[in-house]
Amino acid sequence: MKQLIRVYLVIFLITMAKGTINVVFPPFLEGRAYLVSQIGLLTSIFGVFQLAARIPSGVLYSPRRARFALVTGLMSLGLSALGFTAFEHTAILIAMIILNGFAFGAITTIALALCIDARPEDYSSGAMMGWYTSAIAAGYAVGQPVGGYLADSFGFAASFAGTAALSLLAILVIATLSRLGQMETQPTGETAFRSPAQWSLRYNLRQIPSGVLMGTLIVFFVNLMFRSLHTFFPIYALAVGVSLAQIGFLRSALSLAAALVRPFSGKLFQVLHHRNITHIAMVAAAGAVFLSPALTRSMTWLFLLFVFMGIGRGLLRVTSATFVAESSDQSTGNKVGVWSGVYNAGLDIGSIAGPAVGGFVASFVGIPAMLTAIPVLALGAYAFISILTRRQAQQAVRTIAEAD
Repeated sequence: MKQLIRVYLVIFLITMAKGTINVVFPPFLEGRAYLVSQIGLLTSIFGVFQLAARIPSGVLYSPRRARFALVTGLMSLGLSALGFTAFEHTAILIAMIILNGFAFGAITTIALALCIDARPEDYSSGAMMGWYTSAIAAGYAVGQPVGGYLADSFGFAASFAGTAALSLLAILVIATLSRLGQMETQPTGETAFRSPAQWSLRYNLRQIPSGVLMGTLIVFFVNLMFRSLHTFFPIYALAVGVSLAQIGFLRSALSLAAALVRPFSGKLFQVLHHRNITHIAMVAAAGAVFLSPALTRSMTWLFLLFVFMGIGRGLLRVTSATFVAESSDQSTGNKVGVWSGVYNAGLDIGSIAGPAVGGFVASFVGIPAMLTAIPVLALGAYAFISILTRRQAQQAVRTIAEAD
């Protein structure tokens, strides 16, 4: 259990480091005179290369290689953050974004897989995922106001230096992890004569369990909505008199609410099935994003709204991750790294689509109209796919019953 707690601490520090970047990066780009559509495209590059890192790092994952991969990734995360302000040329800025996105994609994929492998046998998947997602949210809750405060007080370079310092602290915690190789499942029979690369790369992605696909779909729509919000709401809010420190505080409230609700979600699962909780939370999250432009004149209402967003997002991350954990429990073979990669790819595709689509739409209709349109479209698409999937499942059950 101590090993799992240390993994949670690493995850907390990783997302805290990333949070210091997230809250200031769009205003940083605006300060360099980039257009709204360009800000959306540049921000989406993070998601593109996070996605590019998911499947390779998941396929090649093993506990014995995890320490080296995490240390290398965290060094890249910190150094690329320092490079944002060290260089002004757009081509070098894009290179730093690529390195940062790929590093974050790799280390978060590895961290989720390591978390699942470190889980004690008598510890439930739901509880483990609740605390895992809480560590993520807590990291953002602390990192985002810190990033906003540093930028307001000392400039953008100070925020990015904070990312580097937190990356170094995470590396020091990783050095305390022990017995990682003992988590590795020993190969037997024919697979004992294959190298990890040989058999890992033969996974057929068309055989991904339906639970993994559902979890991936959920986090795609979540990030589609919230990444469009997080990218463009700061720009709009700054224009109407909200400071970066206040924006960081609001995002911290969102992340803190998400962190607090996650450990207790297991109790809620005893009352309602996590599928039903997913539907309710998706409606709540979409409604909150929809209302965000209308409440920018009141910090009190914005605070309450962001707390409400955090509760919805927190529940959705737990229910989606539980789908993945259940599929990992039911699958045969060492596929947890692959499922982790696929699930996190859903987050990344949403991170790509949110800023890119949001920036494109905002360039025509403005940021407030875009923030009302994106959640409506996302919720409608989610509802359609959910109904279609349920009907297909019911048809499959009827087909089996008729065959019997």
